[in-house]
Amino acid sequence: MESVTFLVLLVIVPGVSVLATSLHAAMQLNLNAKAFLSVTAKLLRSGERSRAQMLSRASDAPVAMVTRRALELRLPRFDPEGFGGDYREAPEQGFEQRARESLAPIAKEQLARFRLSLYSSALVLVAVGAAITLVWREGIGGMVGLGWAALGLGLLAATLNVLRYQRAKRDIARTIDTLAPFVEHE
Repeated sequence: MESVTFLVLLVIVPGVSVLATSLHAAMQLNLNAKAFLSVTAKLLRSGERSRAQMLSRASDAPVAMVTRRALELRLPRFDPEGFGGDYREAPEQGFEQRARESLAPIAKEQLARFRLSLYSSALVLVAVGAAITLVWREGIGGMVGLGWAALGLGLLAATLNVLRYQRAKRDIARTIDTLAPFVEHE
């Protein structure tokens, strides 16, 4: 009976952890990026920069945080290291690239917020695998099916977390590409 208690602790504690982090990621870090960027770009094109900034402050989702940083960013019109002439003769085409490069660190920081759910899913898979091994070795008949079901749910949770991370990465890249032209010049 002692091994059953150990098995339950081995499966349930990491399972609850994964559920909590996955729900957190789903609720807190999720935002309809396409609609958000559409509204933000529309506001910026119509000259409503302050309203776009207020919209970006309405959420702590990664796309909103990158948007907030892009709208607060002020870069010099030209890169003094890459251009030797007068600033009035500086080419404009390099500005958007410098804006993208300036936003890359905040994008990386926002993607790091998803790592906890990625790692906890892997932890659950290891714990469930160990639990199944214990159950199989101990020969507790009814628990084997429960162990396989937990393994299946753990694989599903891990897959969904990886897909969520990939979508966030794509959405943040789209955010940077959309907002780079709207970064202000000094």
